[in-house]
Amino acid sequence: MKRCILHVGHAKNATTYLQTALHLNERKLAESGFWLPSDFTRFGSYNCRTLAEDGEIFSGNMQPVFDAYYAQQHDLVNELLHHIFYNGAENIILSSELLFYYNDVVWDIGRRAAHAGYELTVVAYLSRQDIAAIAAYLQNVRNHDFYGNVIEFLESIRREKGLQYFEVLASYNLQPPARIIVRTFDHRFLVDGDILSDFLSVCSCSLAPETLRLPGRDTNASFPLEWYEILRGLNAGRDSAVALFREKRPPLDANDRDRLTEYYFRPEIRDYIVNELMVCNEQLIATYLADKSAEEREYWANVPPSRHGLMLDTTKMAECLACLAAIKAGR
Repeated sequence: MKRCILHVGHAKNATTYLQTALHLNERKLAESGFWLPSDFTRFGSYNCRTLAEDGEIFSGNMQPVFDAYYAQQHDLVNELLHHIFYNGAENIILSSELLFYYNDVVWDIGRRAAHAGYELTVVAYLSRQDIAAIAAYLQNVRNHDFYGNVIEFLESIRREKGLQYFEVLASYNLQPPARIIVRTFDHRFLVDGDILSDFLSVCSCSLAPETLRLPGRDTNASFPLEWYEILRGLNAGRDSAVALFREKRPPLDANDRDRLTEYYFRPEIRDYIVNELMVCNEQLIATYLADKSAEEREYWANVPPSRHGLMLDTTKMAECLACLAAIKAGR
């Protein structure tokens, strides 16, 4: 049977890096028997390979399909999925983290894939909820003007079952032979410690990652702690510079993930995550991770204690504020 691999994220789990890497290597993937739909310009959208080549951020080759679903443009949805599923390809790779929480869209894609003769494999890369909660919170501070605290943010996504992974995956209601593969987004549990190597392995693609063209490792990287705290203040004050400020990078290390976790992961946030978000993790383990190592299953069953106690760095804060002043001055 023909195969369709649908990568649905989760967001902030190297999705941009993976999508960019795939589209930079469309030709080699095609030579290995995998079609990565890319050019949607005739549907009024974009060419993913062009965006990848230009280093632009995008949400995968299923973003045009998601946008059409979201806008209830049913004729366009039909055109796009007909283009994808009736192109004659033996193996198709699709991707967009936008789909993760839209169970009805994933279900419909699965139904259409089966009708076209494709066996659907949904691939989800998941960070444990304590890590994912902080990452999602910071993404919303950065991109969506959020300025409350972490628990307020988690409460705001409760209705969409944010980070309640088992319930979300179960709601896809996929019928065999369609299946869901869950991968733990932690270098200890990924093939060669790398998401691209891991994803190629999941796809049963023989391409060696070292032969592929790779994007920069800082693709869509996190900002430093002090940068986020300034953004929160700008969001709260509706500062006119915030839109420009969030697109710029300060002259600081942007990969200081440990500092972000230590600053925001307070005891009350840990309690909330354990009591509200991890309550279905036993089912997640039993359903999707039963064949994994004891170490990986243990990883999902427990969350470490809070390490909160880090203070903001006044020197780094001053550098960020100086950068903001330069932006406001138009430099």
